[in-house]
Amino acid sequence: MLQNLLVPFQRINEAKTPTIPDYTPDVLTHVTRVNWLGQSDIQVRIYLPGLLPRLASDITQTTDITQTTTKPKVQVKAGYGSWQDLHPWTQNSDYWVAELQQVMAGTPLRFRFWQQEGEWQAIAPLTALERVYETSYVPNLRYQWQHQPPRFAQGRVVMETTLEGLLAGYRSGVLAPRSREEMFRTPIAFNMARTNIPGELSTWGIDELMITPTSSMADRAHLDPGFNYLTYDVADVDWQVGRYQDFMALVDEFHQYGLSVIPDLPIPHHVFKPFEGSLDQLLRQDNNELIYVDELAQQFRNHGTWMFKLDDSEVRQQIVAKVVHFVKSFRLKTIRLSYLDGLVLQYAQRTLNYGAILLQELRIALKRHAPDLLVLGEATETAHHPVIEACIDINCNPAGFPIVEELCKPPALCDRPLFPLINPIVRQIRQTAACARREAVYAQLHDEICSNDTATTRTHVPWAHGQNPAQLAKVKGDALVETGHLPRQALLNYVRRTVRAIETLTLFSSRLMYMFVPTVDSLSLGCLNADNNWKVQWEGVTPQQLDTWANTGLAEREIFLLHEQHRAEMVALRNIFRQFTLVNPESSMPLVQVQVHHVDPTNSVVGLLRFVPDERDRTLLVIFNLGDNPFSGAPNHYELPAPKEYLGQWTILFDGDWIAPERRTEGKNNVITTGQAPGTQLSTGSGEFFEQGNVLTLKLGVRSLLVLQYCPPRHSTVGP
Repeated sequence: MLQNLLVPFQRINEAKTPTIPDYTPDVLTHVTRVNWLGQSDIQVRIYLPGLLPRLASDITQTTDITQTTTKPKVQVKAGYGSWQDLHPWTQNSDYWVAELQQVMAGTPLRFRFWQQEGEWQAIAPLTALERVYETSYVPNLRYQWQHQPPRFAQGRVVMETTLEGLLAGYRSGVLAPRSREEMFRTPIAFNMARTNIPGELSTWGIDELMITPTSSMADRAHLDPGFNYLTYDVADVDWQVGRYQDFMALVDEFHQYGLSVIPDLPIPHHVFKPFEGSLDQLLRQDNNELIYVDELAQQFRNHGTWMFKLDDSEVRQQIVAKVVHFVKSFRLKTIRLSYLDGLVLQYAQRTLNYGAILLQELRIALKRHAPDLLVLGEATETAHHPVIEACIDINCNPAGFPIVEELCKPPALCDRPLFPLINPIVRQIRQTAACARREAVYAQLHDEICSNDTATTRTHVPWAHGQNPAQLAKVKGDALVETGHLPRQALLNYVRRTVRAIETLTLFSSRLMYMFVPTVDSLSLGCLNADNNWKVQWEGVTPQQLDTWANTGLAEREIFLLHEQHRAEMVALRNIFRQFTLVNPESSMPLVQVQVHHVDPTNSVVGLLRFVPDERDRTLLVIFNLGDNPFSGAPNHYELPAPKEYLGQWTILFDGDWIAPERRTEGKNNVITTGQAPGTQLSTGSGEFFEQGNVLTLKLGVRSLLVLQYCPPRHSTVGP
């Protein structure tokens, strides 16, 4: 009884315990301690090389600017208080420092410096604080985490999206902000906490959300997706997304539902002159050289951006400290580093590759302070650079590019428009399956579905990027309709089956991680950066989609049911991948092996075998009919030679022609299901064409697929 009476007092004492951050970046302005009233002690650090002569006698602190006109001054102002002087950290140091005591969370901090015969100049330095453009704010670090980040022992599905897109499309956007002013009062993460978005996303067959939360010039109430990468910080949370506590609470809620967040960090570049005092405007006072900008830069992904001056070790250390602080603050287990090609190629022709040195320094710091963190890397031209291979845990591999290119190729370029070439697809799948590195594979992400696609190396295949997956399939489908190869009323069914084939071939070629965008499920038309297409379409069909498909002769109910069927199928396929793709939870190394088991170029049929040597009941056989020949059953069935080590019973987990009764349509244009329900048993045996061998006799529809699970005999331990 006495112990129970003491509990409230123990909680009071715990609440009064000061908060000490796990990581304090000495090269950045940062919080060192937060008391129980929410007041923070802050160490101010500003890097301004060349401001002072390299003379020990000149390193003194002047407190009154009227006393001298020869010594520079650097100052900080907290809230409505007075400007406070900084002083050099050590003799001949390029850092200016000060200490602030008991500053309330939410207090703005502003910085400036003064040089002889000049005017006060604003500074917007890199800090470990919150910020709204050029103004820094003291964060509230007192947050009680409720949930641990999930640990994965299976293949992971990553959906690339935006928080603002999720909120704007949720429940007709009732909680979506309408302006920057609204987001300043109620930011995106705060409003998302008032929804069940994390809970609903957990039913989509996904494990992680990849987002870009960094401070950028984007207006997240009226998003142009490309502007999310016009950043003015290295690794932080945009004020439009929320304050520290808002984002912590959102990440914590995702953890509750078994989901995690992967921030996509475009660290190599920043946007030019976003506001007064930005980093690209800071000059050394001794020689007028830019402090942070690499003036010899040649590699740019976005117009209007600049690259960091990485030959300055202090600039590199600030970038490293920003990333480590970001990871530690939000308990992140995975991050992605974007545009590593630009980072490494920037210095490829110089004496030292400082981009590679930055990656090595970042790797060392992350291993020291966040040893469990996994780093995804976006690198294509430099994917096999030794530093990239050493410093990146999981390489982002666009393994689905050749699949998109082949399945969406214009009919005029095809020898057989209804039968895609299998060899380029098989070659890519074998290459992906044989890769010893850990990879996250994808067919299309945001770059590929924007009309200003930056994939300039793919100009030879303009039909394979720059639009949403369904739009690419529809362009080819429209051409097939015009040439008489496809009935107009079958166009929607053709589009959804093509999108399904592209994504599922990519999905099941992966051994660890698969990435996709929400427009795969919604069958959105157009491109991502068209009006309002940045908003995630959670369900149903937009009026524009409805009009488009109604013009093909389909009734509204047919259109809705086909979209609903497609969503359900994509979730089911991703869940199969997650369940049967085993991963070592300690090393995150894949345990599943992938082989191309069957290739039929004549009929455009390909089969993949996925197995874990020691767990035969985890074996899958995935068969794709990418062509136009229907194998709908006796006497017109498809005989597939069975893997010789896996004879006996197989269970159908997924049949691309199966439509649940509640989603079947009626009427003259009804969609008839010839598929087999999940759980249907198949057995190997002699066939009509392969009388001497063991085959699986299959119903395999046009542009369809089957996913089969092997049912091993009891006590069977033999593997391939």
